[in-house]
Amino acid sequence: MSKCSACHASDGSGNSTVGRSLGLRDIRPTIRTLTDEQLSQLIHRGRGKMPSNKKLNDEQLAGLALFLRDLVAGNPDSGRAVAQAQSQPLADVSSVYQAKCSACHGEDGTGWTTVGKNLKIPDLTSVAVRGRSDAELAE
Repeated sequence: MSKCSACHASDGSGNSTVGRSLGLRDIRPTIRTLTDEQLSQLIHRGRGKMPSNKKLNDEQLAGLALFLRDLVAGNPDSGRAVAQAQSQPLADVSSVYQAKCSACHGEDGTGWTTVGKNLKIPDLTSVAVRGRSDAELAE
């Protein structure tokens, strides 16, 4: 969810702000046609607009493949991969921000990155954003 849903949306439909701006389509039909090995290679190597993800080890790729199979089956919130992920300790917030947010929001949160400017990402350090509730920020 944290690495892929920004583009592919949490349901795999591609109907996220970034996904729509990139013209992404629903990934679920493609996932259905791939073997676990092909799926792992796709994630590892990337394809088209999707960058490669060489940082994932074999165990992480297997967990992601499980999650994607559960997503296609319609039960991503109760699937095996979610249970496995929830049993892991939470990562350091700074590391999570660096890994998952800084490409668009920038190291300092201003949104002055190529992607951030293109997508008109709001400045997280602005008074307007700091005044939003947790629910508004989560949305």
